[in-house]
Amino acid sequence: MNDLENRLSRTLAGAAGRAPHAPGTLARAVEARYRRRRQRGRALLAAAAVVVLAGGTSYALRGEDIRAVPATPPTATSDQVRLTALPEPIEQVWPAAVRKIPAKLPDGRPFQPLAFIDERTLLVTTQQRFEVAHAVHAYDLDGGELRKIADVPRPEGTVLFASGFTIGADQVVWWTKLDDGRAQIWSAPLAGGEARTVTTHQVDGGGHENGLDGLAVTGDRVVFSINEGGVFAVPLGGGTVQPVEGGAGLHLLSWPWAGTVGMRGPEEPMFGEIRNLETGETGTAQVRAGEKEVICGVTVCIGWTADGTTFQRLRDGSQETASPCEPSRFAPGRFCTTAVAADRHPLGVALYDTTTGKSADLGIRPRVLTGPPATGQGGDSGVQPKGYSMDRPFVEGDQPLLSYTVGDTRYVVDLRKIG
Repeated sequence: MNDLENRLSRTLAGAAGRAPHAPGTLARAVEARYRRRRQRGRALLAAAAVVVLAGGTSYALRGEDIRAVPATPPTATSDQVRLTALPEPIEQVWPAAVRKIPAKLPDGRPFQPLAFIDERTLLVTTQQRFEVAHAVHAYDLDGGELRKIADVPRPEGTVLFASGFTIGADQVVWWTKLDDGRAQIWSAPLAGGEARTVTTHQVDGGGHENGLDGLAVTGDRVVFSINEGGVFAVPLGGGTVQPVEGGAGLHLLSWPWAGTVGMRGPEEPMFGEIRNLETGETGTAQVRAGEKEVICGVTVCIGWTADGTTFQRLRDGSQETASPCEPSRFAPGRFCTTAVAADRHPLGVALYDTTTGKSADLGIRPRVLTGPPATGQGGDSGVQPKGYSMDRPFVEGDQPLLSYTVGDTRYVVDLRKIG
């Protein structure tokens, strides 16, 4: 095993060690694939590192999704849309949407943006250690001030830490899980105050595998779905958990929409069947023979065709086009991020607008991975490039926040301000 492979092995082992324990059945694996969308947080946990080896294979680390994939799909057709040159910088393409702030707080602590509270304020967490939120704050984008909202409790026996942060009714809401199988839903006032337990709900017999896979605030209720399937509601002020009519066995996509998550393998689409739990309206995605890894949002689906082309189209099968947006663990929306590469060499990452075809350079660049020194002519030796790694943020559905760091700068992109 060479030096690069040793480093790759350590990277994979480290990522696997940070991941929740893997489910043992296909059904649970699919559920876990969906669960990761929420548990990993809305921005940090969407980063991907891609290590491209000299032999033409890339190892993609997407949250816990670690897999070896060809550097280019072996059967891709000429219809495959690829970005082969870097577009203009995002601050030039969509200047009204971009804010730049320091990547760390004045005291040197890192922080993680989660959502917009309003146009000038971010909901952020500071962390006690990797992926363990210590407190939730409001961050002023204009002045850089940090205002503490609440500490994030971590009761004894917690096995799944604070996840799924969402905002509604002037509250921030999140969930945790105890080792006895009970999920706890918490809330704290955005104005500041002590976090309190909204409810505790048994999701399984215990362990790290299952929790909530969707959480939202609607009116004076918290609605949520669990990994085993089923949508439930509880008053935001606390009370009895009740199943939502029509939500049995379903998973939240974007309230009031919930659906199936694809339990039978890569040929079955994720959220191929959806239902509006307020009106009863249903929707079914058209899937053609040979298509795989299809994942749908409320209106749009993306996936791979049988010949290796990535596509996007409406649920009814209309308006299909080839797309640089690849299926990921996130339901598709208007925007996606995509790697830019030429001659099998990564150049950077772009944000792509599926409605206009316009793209913008995010400023992220590949890092060269080097191997052991090689002896050249005349006895000179030098470090040899062996591949590249590159971080890639993801856009989750129609969530308006895209946030990532480049060096000491954090970019905050408000996707709502892109016309």
